[in-house]
Amino acid sequence: MKPPSYPGRPRNGGPLDLALKAGMYHSANGDMGNKEWWNRPVFQPKYNGWRAMVHGPSGRMFNRYNHAFITNVTQHFPAALAQLKELPFEWLDCEALERRHDLGLGSLIVLDWVTPKVTQEDRHTMLELYLPDAHVGAERDLKEGCYLVTEHAVDIDETLKERNEALGCVFYEGVVSKQTKSEYPMQLNGPEVTCPAWVKHRFTTL
Repeated sequence: MKPPSYPGRPRNGGPLDLALKAGMYHSANGDMGNKEWWNRPVFQPKYNGWRAMVHGPSGRMFNRYNHAFITNVTQHFPAALAQLKELPFEWLDCEALERRHDLGLGSLIVLDWVTPKVTQEDRHTMLELYLPDAHVGAERDLKEGCYLVTEHAVDIDETLKERNEALGCVFYEGVVSKQTKSEYPMQLNGPEVTCPAWVKHRFTTL
């Protein structure tokens, strides 16, 4: 068993404030969104965890770089993996919280449903039917289990920086924007291949 794709990798958009000044997310008339309003981006928190492709029915977790089954970490996510087995999704792109801080240990943040020919907004809508949100501001309430990444307007980055300061750790590393009409970037060419419809903006100071 192997994942059907490497995890979607956003291209690097640099610091968000500079991207905004350059007009990356503004249409011709100055409104937020891409030049086509229907394909406007949403912004998701970028978590300080590690990326894993998860096969829901079996509970197997795979490394993002070589698609190797990670046998020595599944034991840290029993509740989350058991939860995923009950859901109608075969493959999920997740962020695992287990090593880099002491918040949400044993939790999986579901970033996306790995399936072809379904738009980002429709994938997220389907996931919302089955998973609780990983609410910004409720980080200390994350227990062992699965949560869905939330979507926001562009100004969420300042809130995430404030949350890092309040929590006393780097829980959020930045934001990732996704075009609402973009499909999941299914590809097996390699883990470093980027998706032009997804853009990451790391915080300049962590």
